[in-house]
Amino acid sequence: MTCAKYVVIKKDGFETAIVFSRLVQHSTFENLNPISAGTVQIFASDGGSMDNGPSPDGEPVLIISAYGKSDSLDLKSRPEDSEIIRKSIEQNSKTFAEQPVCRRLLRREGGV
Repeated sequence: MTCAKYVVIKKDGFETAIVFSRLVQHSTFENLNPISAGTVQIFASDGGSMDNGPSPDGEPVLIISAYGKSDSLDLKSRPEDSEIIRKSIEQNSKTFAEQPVCRRLLRREGGV
């Protein structure tokens, strides 16, 4: 399980999350005009059923729980933040995996 902080910002009309270390203050991202902030716990299930449901292919499922608030920004978490964080993580993972250097590493490890 990973415990981190996050902020949700609106960019180009879409909400996206920035997840970062608990050692960093939320106010570091003040210039991005966050709309919500808090703490997030992230872990992978074994593909069984939990709040996010079972994975159809038996692969681990990311379980994400956003909660709390940011004192430095005076913002609270929102119920929809967990899903926004999940989508942001998935999108960034796909983008990273598509990079040539990552594809070479994955090929070496037998992943692509």
